[in-house]
Amino acid sequence: MGPLACAAGLLHALLAAWMGWPPSPSGHAAGAAVAGAMGGERFLYFAYGSNLLAERLRINNPSAERVAAARLDGYRLDFGYMSPRWGGHAATVVPQPGRVVWGAVWSVGQEHLDDLDRQEGVQSGVYVPIQVDVHSSDGRKLHCRSYHLQEQPPTPLPEGLLITEGRLPSKIYWQVIVQGARETGLPSDYIDFLEKIPHNDFMGNFSIGQLASNLHEINTPLDNK
Repeated sequence: MGPLACAAGLLHALLAAWMGWPPSPSGHAAGAAVAGAMGGERFLYFAYGSNLLAERLRINNPSAERVAAARLDGYRLDFGYMSPRWGGHAATVVPQPGRVVWGAVWSVGQEHLDDLDRQEGVQSGVYVPIQVDVHSSDGRKLHCRSYHLQEQPPTPLPEGLLITEGRLPSKIYWQVIVQGARETGLPSDYIDFLEKIPHNDFMGNFSIGQLASNLHEINTPLDNK
């Protein structure tokens, strides 16, 4: 096991112990969560950034239940808005033919819709809500709420370029995304892609072992994903 995998495992164990959240729902529970969304009591949310990680999402949205890993076709993962709290650029999805973004589909209670919007900085014009159709790893087509930056990066990104030097995520933000991808069970080749994304080495004034106690500090509007 490499150092990144070890660090990710430590991060997950520390966060899980600190937050005390239950494991991801079983297939039966996930089906019930989708049914609840269809009935209007809940909504489906496609996350691709730091909200891949259950502990991070549930700070503001404790009703969130992971439904499935899913693929968004015709988009690429990119970074744009400079987040002062995270110390780097935040994630977004940008339309680009032939590209895909993997993420987590969450079922969230309607009572937390405004909370999620606030976390995403919707009222401040940082992110805007969008509706997307994604394909789950078990073959379902799911209609989900998601978000992208109001001010999107240029498109298309040149072939073979993961990200430009002018909009790198921080190391701590990147680690949360990678750990969330592992927790969600995203495809190994996509996790490999995430691990190759360059970052700016910023870890803030804390180590991985101190991340759990700092998630609440990081958790402010506009510093969301």
